[in-house]
Amino acid sequence: SGLREFSTAEKRKAVADMLERMGLDHHANRYPHELSGGQQQRVALARALAPKPLLLLMDEPFSSLDLELRERMGQEVADTLKENDITCVMVTHDQNDAFALGDKVGVMVEGAIVQWDTPYDLYHRPKNHFVADFIGNGVFLDGELRSASRVVTVLGDLDSEAVLDWPANTPVEVLIRPDDVIHDSQGPIQARVTRRAFKGAEIMYTLCTSSNITLLALFPSHANFAIGDEVSVRLEVDHLVVFPRDATAV
Repeated sequence: SGLREFSTAEKRKAVADMLERMGLDHHANRYPHELSGGQQQRVALARALAPKPLLLLMDEPFSSLDLELRERMGQEVADTLKENDITCVMVTHDQNDAFALGDKVGVMVEGAIVQWDTPYDLYHRPKNHFVADFIGNGVFLDGELRSASRVVTVLGDLDSEAVLDWPANTPVEVLIRPDDVIHDSQGPIQARVTRRAFKGAEIMYTLCTSSNITLLALFPSHANFAIGDEVSVRLEVDHLVVFPRDATAV
């Protein structure tokens, strides 16, 4: 029913509040064709949120916004949803949007949800190889199960907090995230920088180890290396993600 059940004063207040939240209060008297695509998308968000519905469905709500505005709008929408106790179902291909807004996130493959979980558990406790590979960045490192809590790899032994419920000597794959690779001038792993992507406060490096294994590493941007530079690193894996090597992807 939109705002039709609101009094005139309530309508004006709801519209003014939502336009201010969306950064559109200075454009209140403009026609739609006078707004940019991003502004029109924010108007659509404001119209959907203003009546404070019990349930809201959003489909790629931030797709036309630039990165800075996307992050700000995401936080504004999240705050509005929580303040007004609005349940929201959002469809998106952007993991950052899903993680920023979602209390629970579902990963779908061919129309089926393969994991429904908190953003934290999706990232740190993926239920299968597909989810582990799909969420975030990382590479899989071959290893072998030495015991119920230890995996042996060519880059060193890795310990797991959780019990690994497979027989000893089972061939496995271990997920190594970029934040698991720590720059350490005394580190035991020698690697060469083959690619770099500057991200402001951090730099994402692609490294090739002396044993010809590719790793992704996320270092603070003051650890500034050029392509071809040699670096020393160590692995510090707090949440070991392990799958049997012959496990199916989904």
